[in-house]
Amino acid sequence: MYAKLSKYEFWMKKVVFLEHIIFVEGIIIDLIKVLVLKWEKPTNVIEIRSFLGLAGGYYRRFIKGFSTIATPLT
Repeated sequence: MYAKLSKYEFWMKKVVFLEHIIFVEGIIIDLIKVLVLKWEKPTNVIEIRSFLGLAGGYYRRFIKGFSTIATPLT
């Protein structure tokens, strides 16, 4: 397999991919593009459960102490 070096970038220090910034040290969320920050305040139980389902299932990996922060919502 051959690659034309003028078409591709190799040995990059960081890559932006699907609202994430991938470094050699690890992965972080690109806060500029995160949709959770634009959500309106939940007004009922269903909206809170929906938010916790998304945040707990996905963003927990990136937010240190997520379970402690989310405890008052449950």
